[in-house]
Amino acid sequence: MTMTYPFPVSADEFKGKRVLVTGGTKGMGQAMVRRFTLSGASVATTARSPLPDGQAVALFVQTDIGTAAGVQDVISRIQQEWGGLDILVNNVGGRMLRTADTRRSLMTTGRRRSTSTCWHPFVSTEHFYPA
Repeated sequence: MTMTYPFPVSADEFKGKRVLVTGGTKGMGQAMVRRFTLSGASVATTARSPLPDGQAVALFVQTDIGTAAGVQDVISRIQQEWGGLDILVNNVGGRMLRTADTRRSLMTTGRRRSTSTCWHPFVSTEHFYPA
């Protein structure tokens, strides 16, 4: 069966597939979650904030995947609930440090937020799809 969203979508294109879209509650991530869902996939997503009203996914993990603990939370829940993934979409990006004082402070403490936010795709990809 094909439906329109805003283009034709096959309802069984991703039937039986387990999909994780990180950062899937807003913007492009939300659109990808909707598209995979309409195509028959079981979709999991993540966000730091609660799942918005009216948005439904098969599995939601509220966590900050810019941290090692957040990435491990997602990996553990996916493994526990689904036993693995078929498709991984690393949608979350890094953050820019806006002021010189903030950059200097984070660099001297060794806690670069932009670096920790950007490494999650490597850790999660390595876990779900080992070499």
